Amino acid sequence: MRLGAAILGSLPAIVREEMNAAERAAQAALREAGTGLRDDLRQHVADAGLGKLSRAWAVRVYRGSSPLSGAAFVYVKGRSAAKAMWAFENGAIIRATHGRYLAIPTGFNMRGGRRGGKMIYRPQDLRDTFVQRSKKGNLLLFARVAHAQRQVKGRVRDLAFVEKQMLGSGRVRRTEAILQAGAVPMFLLVPQITIKKRLNVGRVVPFWEDRLPELLVQHWEAANGR
Repeated sequence: MRLGAAILGSLPAIVREEMNAAERAAQAALREAGTGLRDDLRQHVADAGLGKLSRAWAVRVYRGSSPLSGAAFVYVKGRSAAKAMWAFENGAIIRATHGRYLAIPTGFNMRGGRRGGKMIYRPQDLRDTFVQRSKKGNLLLFARVAHAQRQVKGRVRDLAFVEKQMLGSGRVRRTEAILQAGAVPMFLLVPQITIKKRLNVGRVVPFWEDRLPELLVQHWEAANGR
């Protein structure tokens, strides 16, 4: 009795198809692992109370010179975001460089009056200002308030402005208090600030490194219809 075996079809074509499947599997595995790592890093930063900074994490997937090579590059977009991420990862002391103080905007100088909003004015944008210590000893940069009136639904309403920015959000009592004060603190002045360590990026990475071989097998089997 004789046994025989034969390969039907073109061997080079079969090998080429298998290599193409391997390349597709490698790219898919890298994309899934890279995206998963990016999303976990975003969540890690958000959990640390740095919500907006979390969106700076991004991912790119690169092809390699061979089918099973390549890389998923997870990185921080933007130089400023990268510096901030480093500071919260390692802790840092930030000192004034071109002046005696760092100017930290207060709620009066933030869009919507909310902490974490966009700053409206830089110190050099303000014309009528003065510096004074608060009762707690903090050094504050005040801006004088301008008074204006506007007719709303047949009534004359008082408005408070710093430069072109209306204060008090149109609320009567808050506007009255601002006008009575005559000035509002726009910046807290400090010689330096200490940023405490709040992130541990290295703790997030190993999970996706360990999953990559498993993902490669899954995508290779899917590419071959198994």
